[in-house]
Amino acid sequence: MAPFQFALSPVLQLRERAVEAAQEELGQTVRARAEAEAAVETAAAAFAEHVAAGAKGRTVRQLGHAATHRDSLARQLEAARRVADRLRADETRARRALADTLREREALTVLRTEAADAHRANAHRIEVAALDELASAGRAARALSVHS
Repeated sequence: MAPFQFALSPVLQLRERAVEAAQEELGQTVRARAEAEAAVETAAAAFAEHVAAGAKGRTVRQLGHAATHRDSLARQLEAARRVADRLRADETRARRALADTLREREALTVLRTEAADAHRANAHRIEVAALDELASAGRAARALSVHS
């Protein structure tokens, strides 16, 4: 009997590459999200530091510059938060995509296992049938030689 060959092997290989690509995509989004969260922390610390510095001993002009700087820091913090939120959503999508590709690959792996099991069972049936035929032929030959 011919060795087992899974008819959907090319599809399974494509699914395996898709899993690898999804894993890589997830890794990139996790790194990007972590960097964005670090940027949020940095921006929040800068804003908090500026606010903590207060207005004591400053001239009106310095207060105006401080307010402008505070507003700039607040915009930077908000922008960093929006980026982090977007990247969290990207990470969630990447996790879902990976889960989907893993399920697709697993389905094909199960099919391959079932097909290989069926192939082995068929090969075993053929072998048993051949052995039964040999045993029957041997009994028939002995029966003929006894009657001769």
